[in-house]
Amino acid sequence: MAKGLEEKVEGKHDVDGLTYSDLQLPVYTNSRVIANVAGTDLTVQDVVAAAVLGRLNTFLIGKKGCGKTQLLTDIKDSYFGGKGLFIEGNPEFTLSQLLQTINLEKLDLDNPEHAKTVDEAVQLTEKVFLPFFGIDEFNRCPPIVQNYFYGLVNGYISFKGDKIKLGDKGFSVGLATGNLGDGEYTGTFKMDEALEDRFALFLNLGHYKPLPEDEAKISCGDPRVKDSEPRDISAKIKAAYQEIKDSEIPIEMLIAKAYLTHGLDHCKKHTKAKNSKDELNSHWPSQSCESTSCDEQTAVCGRMKAVSPRAADAYIALAKAMQYVAKLKNPKASPQHVRDYTEAFRVGGAYNGNLNQLSLNTDYFGNPQLMLDELVPGITQELESKIGDGKTPGEVSVLIACYSQRDNPKIRERIPTIESKFQGKWEFVPRMLRQIYNGQNEI
Repeated sequence: MAKGLEEKVEGKHDVDGLTYSDLQLPVYTNSRVIANVAGTDLTVQDVVAAAVLGRLNTFLIGKKGCGKTQLLTDIKDSYFGGKGLFIEGNPEFTLSQLLQTINLEKLDLDNPEHAKTVDEAVQLTEKVFLPFFGIDEFNRCPPIVQNYFYGLVNGYISFKGDKIKLGDKGFSVGLATGNLGDGEYTGTFKMDEALEDRFALFLNLGHYKPLPEDEAKISCGDPRVKDSEPRDISAKIKAAYQEIKDSEIPIEMLIAKAYLTHGLDHCKKHTKAKNSKDELNSHWPSQSCESTSCDEQTAVCGRMKAVSPRAADAYIALAKAMQYVAKLKNPKASPQHVRDYTEAFRVGGAYNGNLNQLSLNTDYFGNPQLMLDELVPGITQELESKIGDGKTPGEVSVLIACYSQRDNPKIRERIPTIESKFQGKWEFVPRMLRQIYNGQNEI
């Protein structure tokens, strides 16, 4: 049954190469530059397009009237031909309202085992295989309703004991919208942290407002969300996603990712806590930093904890997708893997919950994007100094070169000396590179 539905929804497509003009939206316009990837300026629209191509669920946040719903509607109509779920958040919502139906032909009301025939009559609808879902005003749903979306954002639903993949041959991507208040995601109901972690990109459209010239283009005296002529480029999007997914992950990004998940977790003062900020629990940062008069309490170390591995992986996918869009926009775009990765982190990571809340509220007016915009350039500089910036090699580049030539006895002898330079928050580098080059922790 599932196979037949999938074939019916997907149909046949002739796939030509995706172009930058394909990604332009019919109504929503925001040409504000918010990132520079591969030496190319990317706008709000470019970054959202990259998230779709990377199959990364995105949360659009901001106050009323900032264009969240229009952007969601444009993506559904002009990327997926209107073939997507559009869910309005409300306290009574259940996924069964959309994805399940009763096949009356299988319902036997005269059967003594009526409950059994009801179960047999419950079937999935074709909507299960739509490639896009949009959830408008997500924070109008209480936690028990938000849980219904857990499988949706993970790309599957549970049905009669089986996991059913959503989307067109497993391709399913979504956008959600919600209001923002007091520096964190708030609304009628607070968002579940585990569910929040399933959104790779949180984009504050209140922070990244359209430029005045953008508003001049779209103003028409009608404040309502506008529909547009359906246009289906989903086959091109899926082909682009596969190309991005299959492309090799640059080793520089892997090391930058490990810095976010391990390096930023390092605390040089508290050996009893295994030098880990996570082990300090709620004592970080107010008590742990101040009690030791640590000289790094006002630096990145005292203002940011480690990023979750799931989020750090998402920034790799986002960085690769943004590089892809940059190349479509500018054929001369040249990847700068460390810088491109930290740009993905800066744009997508403000609402991860790993920032020092006291500093956030005191120094940055409760705006996590302002805080990350200030902290990430320093992280980028440190990473490029240690890894290399594409022009000047760093210590990591030297160690990589040694590992790649470790069959040479003289170079092999140098490796322990070079490894010893990686201490503290950089201690992960030799262990990581040994695994990459040897598949083990011994050279």
